Amino acid sequence: MEADEVASAGTEGVIALAGESDRDDGEAIRGHADGSAPERAPTPFGSLVRSWRRRQRMSQKRLASLANVSPGYVALIENGSRGKRPSRDVVIGLAQALAAPVDEFLRAAGRLTVIDEAVYAEVPRFDAVVRSDPLLRAEQKRILIDIYRSWVGREATV
Repeated sequence: MEADEVASAGTEGVIALAGESDRDDGEAIRGHADGSAPERAPTPFGSLVRSWRRRQRMSQKRLASLANVSPGYVALIENGSRGKRPSRDVVIGLAQALAAPVDEFLRAAGRLTVIDEAVYAEVPRFDAVVRSDPLLRAEQKRILIDIYRSWVGREATV
């Protein structure tokens, strides 16, 4: 397909250049039929990050600071301009900064390994283990769970 051949849906279409894409993630690039600059559609991972960030009422700047990335990088991930598969460290950092399930973020980013699947499927939640311990008082249980969450920035698993 030639660059000027655009499959149109209203005023927007999908631009596909046969053999000229260096993208390996299958992400569509949307362009406007009027010739304006193409936009990338948010990836499942980008949409997930945005959803969790908004749920936490956190700015991109704050999330970036907590995840040790730039605010611009967070914006690029959320709007799909940064591709479908950010590094594993970035994915884990974002999940922890948002107190979100790491395995859900790894899966959405295409970074969940077979080993991860086994680990996350069988690991009991830290909260459940602490709450079920008959030797701890209620206040001790609360403190342990709060400390763990402050260290890892997410819900606890052992």
